[in-house]
Amino acid sequence: MRNLLLLILIVVVAWRVAQVLRRKRSFGAKGAAVAGHMVCCSQCGLYLPQGEALVAGDRYYCSEEHLHAHDAQR
Repeated sequence: MRNLLLLILIVVVAWRVAQVLRRKRSFGAKGAAVAGHMVCCSQCGLYLPQGEALVAGDRYYCSEEHLHAHDAQR
């Protein structure tokens, strides 16, 4: 009886560890998918997710300062 309880405990712990590892792996994959397409700031060259970039025409910028600085150079 004691061996059976020990076996059940080992199975439950292994199952729980596998669950946690699967959750961590799936979170990493979702994080990469959420980042989306990366674009380059036309002023400084920093790469950032397209959803976070400021867009002016066909150019992307990482901040309003870079957007205005680039406009001022023209």
